[in-house]
Amino acid sequence: MVLDWKGRLGMNGNLTNYICITRAGQEGFIDRECEALEPRPQCTELDTGVVELSGFDPRHFTTSPLFFVTQLLPRPEELRAPSVKQWARLLLEQLTQLLGEGNEPWGLHIFEPASADSGKQYSRAKLIEKEILALLKEKRRSLLKSLLPSPTAETTLIQLLLITPERGFISIATPHDRKLAGPAVSPCLAGYVAVPDDQTPPSRAFKKLIEAQDVFGISLRAGMQCADLGASPGGWTHVLAKAGCRVWAIDRSPLDPPLMKNRTVTFVKGDAFAWTPEKTLDLMVCDVISAPEKTLALVERWIKERLCRTLCVTIKFKGEPDFVVLQKVKSVLSTSCYRFAGKQLTNNKNELTVVAWLKN
Repeated sequence: MVLDWKGRLGMNGNLTNYICITRAGQEGFIDRECEALEPRPQCTELDTGVVELSGFDPRHFTTSPLFFVTQLLPRPEELRAPSVKQWARLLLEQLTQLLGEGNEPWGLHIFEPASADSGKQYSRAKLIEKEILALLKEKRRSLLKSLLPSPTAETTLIQLLLITPERGFISIATPHDRKLAGPAVSPCLAGYVAVPDDQTPPSRAFKKLIEAQDVFGISLRAGMQCADLGASPGGWTHVLAKAGCRVWAIDRSPLDPPLMKNRTVTFVKGDAFAWTPEKTLDLMVCDVISAPEKTLALVERWIKERLCRTLCVTIKFKGEPDFVVLQKVKSVLSTSCYRFAGKQLTNNKNELTVVAWLKN
C-alpha cells in the first residue's frame, strides 16, 4: 500500500487530522483544551498517551495552541505489518513516495508511546530502524545521504508511531507543517527533551528554562536586562547570569550565596507580584509557586504596563489543570502579544510553561 500525501487535507477544507502524544493519564486534557475551539475537533483515545484529533483547524496553533501535546503527528495514516522486515519494506515504500530522490534533508523517528516518558527508543522500534537503514543503503543511497541524525526545524520529519507490534501510524511533517504547529512538533524523539545534569545551579528548576530556550526559541544574549520573579534559590537566575544577562532577582528569601555575590545579579527582597522595574526589560521570567489565577493576573499587569518585551512563566496546578484559566491565558496572550506559545515541557511537573512576545 502506498499513500497519496500530495495536498492531503481533512474532509472540511483546511481541517486536518493529527495524532497527539501526551503524558499517560492526560488523554482527557486534550479534549478539554478542544472544548473552546470552533469548530470543535473530535478527540479519540487510541492508546495510553495517544489521542487522535479529527477535523482540527491548523490556525488554532497560533491562537489557541494545545498546551498538553508532547509531540504532534500531522495527517497520520494507519499502517499494519506483521514483522520487522515487512515494517521496513512498507516504510521504504512510503519514504520513496514521500521524498522522491531525497535531495532535501529529512529526519526519521520511529517510536512507541512510552518513548514520550523516557526519550528512549525501544526494541521493536530499534529493530525496524536498523532494518530500514540497511534497505536504504542497499536500494536508496540518495535518501540515506540526506537523512539527518538530528532533524532541524527546517527539516521534513517522518514519524512512525507503533501502537502495537503490528499496528502503527506514519506521519510527514513538512517544514510548513512544523512552522505552523510551532513547538507542538518537536525535533526530539516523541517530544522528549533531555537536559544534561549540572550540579552548579542551586536547584533542578534550571532545566525548565534551558529546555524553554530550545523549545520556544528564547534568545539569551549578554547584556540583556531581565527580571526573575520569585527567584530563590536561583535556578533560573543562574541560567540568565551564565548567559551574561543583567538580572534583577525578586524574592522574600535570598538566593544561593554564589548568586548573591554575582555582580550581574541584583537581589531585591520583596513581593515578586508587586515589584515593578524602573524601565521596560528585555525579559521577565517567573517560576514562582502560585495559583493559576494569580499568575494570569501577573502576566496581564506586565503586558498592560509594558514592563517587558518577552516573558516566560510557569503556570502551576494543584490537582488537575484549571482549563477555564488556561483558556483565559490563551485569550489574553493571543490578543495582547504578536506571538505566544505554551507547552508542558519534559522538565515540567504538574505545570506548564508559557512564552510570549509583546506587541510594540
